Amino acid sequence: MFDVMARPVNNAFVVAPEKTEDFLKRKTNPELIKQVLERGRKLQRQMEKSEDEEK
Repeated sequence: MFDVMARPVNNAFVVAPEKTEDFLKRKTNPELIKQVLERGRKLQRQMEKSEDEEK
């Protein structure tokens, strides 16, 4: 299973769960970290909704 993370440039990519902390540590701006996490959660919800609709 992977975590979905979003970058503030309207791109999304997948980060392995064990690498999530390392990814976030590279971001020094707390506001940027907040944006990344919010967008990642939004994408995750969209993916789950899409999967539910396919069933």
